[in-house]
Amino acid sequence: ARLQTDCIDIYYLHRDDPSVPVAPIIDNLNRHVTDGKIHLFGASNWRCGRIEEANGYASSNGLQGFSVSSVQFSLAVEHERPHRGAVSLRSKEPADGAEADGRTKGMIVSLLHA
Repeated sequence: ARLQTDCIDIYYLHRDDPSVPVAPIIDNLNRHVTDGKIHLFGASNWRCGRIEEANGYASSNGLQGFSVSSVQFSLAVEHERPHRGAVSLRSKEPADGAEADGRTKGMIVSLLHA
């Protein structure tokens, strides 16, 4: 009622708790999709590997996975350096050389087209 809408187009989870298994998170988000409360969901400030784990679980169980990812880009000026693996909009180089191990290449495209 506060949002004055029946359905949220993109619902973001902020700051992952890696001690919580991905299965109940994906299961609960899919219940909201089935109930028509959200269309897509995404992660904000989750590590790439954790998103891949969640999307793998979703795919293996015929469920919707994360469609979008946002990594510390909500601030006009960054107050701290993005975590390892984040690609900064302020530079062409990934933080901490993450691209060298191949983790960032294609990540945005693969998440948007999952």
